[in-house]
Amino acid sequence: MEGYSVADSLSCEELSLRVQKLEKERRELETFRESHQKLATILQNAPFLVIAVDRQWRVQEANRAAFSLMGYLEPGEILGSRCGKAIGCIHHVDDPRGCGYGPACGTCVFRLAILETFESGKSAERIESRHRIIGDTVPERTFLVTTARPEGNNHVIVFIEDVTEQRKAEEEKKRLQAQLGEAKKMEAVGRLAGGVAHDFNNMLGVIIGNAEMAMLQINPGEPLNRYLQAILKAGNRSAETVRQLLAFAGEQRINPEVLDLNDMVAGMLNTLRSLTGPDVDLSILQCRDLWKVKMDPSQVNQIVAALVLNARDAIAGKGKVTIETANVSFDERTCQENPDSLPGEFVLLSISDTGSGMGQEVLEHLFEPFFTTKEFGGGPGLGLSTVYGIVKQNNGFIGVDSEPGKGTTFRVYIKRSEENANKDEFYTSQLETRRGTETILLVDDEQEILRTLKPMLVSLGYRVFAAESASAAMKIAEEHTDTIHLLISDVEMPDVSGKMLAKNLKLLYPGLKCLFMSGYTSSGVAFFGMLEDGEEFIHKPFSMSDLAGKVRKVLM
Repeated sequence: MEGYSVADSLSCEELSLRVQKLEKERRELETFRESHQKLATILQNAPFLVIAVDRQWRVQEANRAAFSLMGYLEPGEILGSRCGKAIGCIHHVDDPRGCGYGPACGTCVFRLAILETFESGKSAERIESRHRIIGDTVPERTFLVTTARPEGNNHVIVFIEDVTEQRKAEEEKKRLQAQLGEAKKMEAVGRLAGGVAHDFNNMLGVIIGNAEMAMLQINPGEPLNRYLQAILKAGNRSAETVRQLLAFAGEQRINPEVLDLNDMVAGMLNTLRSLTGPDVDLSILQCRDLWKVKMDPSQVNQIVAALVLNARDAIAGKGKVTIETANVSFDERTCQENPDSLPGEFVLLSISDTGSGMGQEVLEHLFEPFFTTKEFGGGPGLGLSTVYGIVKQNNGFIGVDSEPGKGTTFRVYIKRSEENANKDEFYTSQLETRRGTETILLVDDEQEILRTLKPMLVSLGYRVFAAESASAAMKIAEEHTDTIHLLISDVEMPDVSGKMLAKNLKLLYPGLKCLFMSGYTSSGVAFFGMLEDGEEFIHKPFSMSDLAGKVRKVLM
């Protein structure tokens, strides 16, 4: 071609390469811009805070989450400010020089993580830091702080995750798990206590019954009578200990009445003052128009006496005990904030003292049977466990506030009763012995029980057949030609339950009446499905007069 040279050709090729290179660089720049825009969009819309901090602790960049934490509307409100102010740290106002000069800055995990990254270049990975934020509805926030320093950059990038709610949920879960474990432990201990009480009641029934029978055979003035009195007294004291165990297990026999706790406490005042002694100032603060409760009066006496005695023992020298009553209500929201509470309307009985107080290690075991901080001989450690069982039996709950050296307050909450008068009538065993001539079939798998009860019933004029098992009882019933008027049977036996035995015997004697007995209480046997409401029951151990009165009541 005319006018065309090799040099011109080389220039065109070089130009083409340069154009291609420029086009490649343009595409790479465009890709970088798109990637940068995506990253910027991600960071701006991330649910966690992202800020860039320089060596003067000033915020150079921040995403939207950082703006919203303090309610900023424009970037200019946060950019250029010190990072303490940017995240609303309550300590940044402690010194006009700002972040790093406040009294808490020397131990601030957030600040130390940034400082370490500036000095060493090492990144911090999700370090936990706690902060109080100005004007925040949350008392304290928990942040996870991650830091990074881009190479060749004089800034530290800080990523801040607000895990306050997550930590709160984790702590709540741990607390609920601990509470559930404690409830299961107390339930298991209660079951164990009830079982132990059942076995002891059988043995005490034999001891008390035989002592009473022996006393009937001798003159009151004989020397032997003194020893029998001692046996009977020890047996009754042991029975009282068993009753305390049953109270903890929630199986105490009760005769509930509609009561005014103000009247009950006022009626005990003189007794309580004699318990506390002259060095303790006992005062009562009564709520006007106090709601009524429905529970056994003896249980109220037990609760008040046990807690006042506990308060007295906690006071060394002079001190003060205050008994207070109040009406309180708990809704579902309040119960969520105070998980030991129950929803509804309650009457509060509060007993406070100025004594030595208790630490957490004592509070964790406070209501367990036989747990005590007293020296040997100071008591069996059943007072507070009895209170716990009574409160639970009456659908209430109990709380304790105590610190070493700051005294203790017990708060007992009993369900409010809407009844105005007590309409329930309960059978009371006759004090005098009642006699009869009917035929009784006595059944118990414990031979000692049979040997004790049969002479009692015979001495009362009854004709008695005794059997050690349900099968032996059925054999006696089938061979007996006359009427059997009453079955007295243990509720729980190895072969057949007392309830099933009664059902089979009624096929032979349709008019047969039944009286069941057990070392468990009536509520206990009902809980285990051994008896139904309305079936006659007597709780071991019982006296001869108790048995005589109950038998006559059933046969009438």
